[in-house]
Amino acid sequence: MPATNELPVQPRTDTGSGPARKIRRQGLVPGIVYGHGQTIPIAFSSKALHDALGGHSASGVLFTLTGLPGKSATARLRDVQIDPTKAHRLVHADFQLVTRGEAVRAEVPVITVGVAKAVKDAGAILEVALHSVLIEGPAGEIPEALEVDVTQLALGGHIFVGDLTLPKGLKAVTPADTLLVAVEASKIERTLAEEAAQAAPATPQPEVISRGKEGETA
Repeated sequence: MPATNELPVQPRTDTGSGPARKIRRQGLVPGIVYGHGQTIPIAFSSKALHDALGGHSASGVLFTLTGLPGKSATARLRDVQIDPTKAHRLVHADFQLVTRGEAVRAEVPVITVGVAKAVKDAGAILEVALHSVLIEGPAGEIPEALEVDVTQLALGGHIFVGDLTLPKGLKAVTPADTLLVAVEASKIERTLAEEAAQAAPATPQPEVISRGKEGETA
């Protein structure tokens, strides 16, 4: 169940790129709060957001936004924009107003647990094909992450989205036949197998002697 942490925000009236740059020069981050028929431009401190996350993934936190007109509101972080040219600085964020029982969709990280049997015993490689899964359920029940136990995976073994055991009330939106993880032979083992196949002597083929038409002489 997501934690609920307080995030102070400031409503703002000026929108657009110019006012947004001014807000950033003040050390704040522009953002939008939307949902339930409302759209509210805001500004907030990136440090306050970092503290409110408390080391959790965004899917694992519901925020109590304080400072909005009227009473505080519950919201989830829906999207962020990062400037990769400036030390990955946060430059914008969208928050979605929700109630704890409201159905929402969220990308939830997938975490592998344990060491696959084939990795431990045969030096195989665990390939992670998908790092997050889109799930749907009550906002107050969205987990911080989904754990996938890989300890029993043998060489050639795999786990699909449909193999996940989700908490009650949640369902996967990502198709069930989407691959999550697979165990494959290491690159060295594959190379050795290919070289062995190439070095194997070719199977001799029987000689085919064609018969001429009746009456023909050699």
